[in-house]
Amino acid sequence: KMLSISFSNIFILGAAVALCEYIFRFGLAAWEFREKSRHYPKKNRVWCAIEYSFYQDIRALVASGFFVGTACAVDIAGFLKTAAYLLIPYILLRILNYQRSLIDAANWIREGSGIDYATGMAYNYFHGYINLQLAERGTGVPGIRERLRNYEAEHGVYVPVKRLFILVPDSLYSRPNFSEPGLEPANPVEVVNVDRAGCAKRPFRTSVYRMTDEVTGEKWYAAIEGATPLQSFRESVNDELTGTPIMKRMAREIALQFYKALKRISDSPTFRISPVFEVIYYNDLKADGTPTLISEVVKKQIRELMSMGLD
Repeated sequence: KMLSISFSNIFILGAAVALCEYIFRFGLAAWEFREKSRHYPKKNRVWCAIEYSFYQDIRALVASGFFVGTACAVDIAGFLKTAAYLLIPYILLRILNYQRSLIDAANWIREGSGIDYATGMAYNYFHGYINLQLAERGTGVPGIRERLRNYEAEHGVYVPVKRLFILVPDSLYSRPNFSEPGLEPANPVEVVNVDRAGCAKRPFRTSVYRMTDEVTGEKWYAAIEGATPLQSFRESVNDELTGTPIMKRMAREIALQFYKALKRISDSPTFRISPVFEVIYYNDLKADGTPTLISEVVKKQIRELMSMGLD
């Protein structure tokens, strides 16, 4: 006989689902400790397996407690009976991961937890490249702003915005060389050498390109490069050895989150005081299918920054 629909039965059903979930998690903790215990610190293996298995968002924990508490107050016998009916099908469906969808994967990437592929790439790029050779770190290595000022003085040219423009194309593909009509390679910025993880005097080179401002006719120079981690990611996605179906489905989500993570860093107070890079996400194909000119993308960003009095 089906339960009649009422507020009390809604609470009972919600509490039963919560109880089934916790029973499932208890079994999950036991299996985790038995099969994966070496993944945890030796001194705390039991506690870690329990903690990992029973971890929940605080909102879910509060909701579960509310349902269970209310159901116990209303009809504890009915609550336990309903949980008994649901237990086997619920556990079977959980084992089969019925609750997972591509939306779950996308939302996990969008959260930017730091352990997702996109945010991890962005943070590694920041600490392994941007912060090493662009920022002024007080280690005797000049930052990109100082080097671009020196570049202006040495070559007698005009660098309107003294930052590195990092391009994130929608297709993830960056050409080996950005030469195109209206964009020409110029002399690179002074190479800097940084000691890093046993690699003494590791060289960092920044490319400079020349373009013309259509309004004033001035020659503009700018430090430009593609986001190299995304280029490597694109190659890994398309490689038979490293590519997976889920990577291909989530490639755009990963690119967007990579951009957002870098943008969050560039917009932080630390880098707004002395900004060293601008990250630009753009569609590298126009509506008619023709390639977007990189010079158009960069000049648009330069004009926006100059209109705000920024360099």
